[in-house]
Amino acid sequence: VIQLEPDVLRARLTTQITPNLGIVSAPYWVLGTDYTSYSVVWSCLQAGVFNLEFSWLLTRDKNPSSETLKAIDDILIANNLQDLPYNDTPQTC
Repeated sequence: VIQLEPDVLRARLTTQITPNLGIVSAPYWVLGTDYTSYSVVWSCLQAGVFNLEFSWLLTRDKNPSSETLKAIDDILIANNLQDLPYNDTPQTC
């Protein structure tokens, strides 16, 4: 289930998933995109006393251009996410 947030000037959604422990709602915010080659997405989840934050760097190209990487870095810096560890996910198709 996806619900749009009232802030129409930003790409902010609320997603609901149903893992084994019940329904979980979490924000899914697109922090930046050029609509053709990359998107930077952020989410967080309150789990008891823990605040879990997630972010994804999504690209269409296996080897994004230096301009794309610079744009992604700028978004990460603007949102104080630049020092987080990211894992590469092989693109196989």
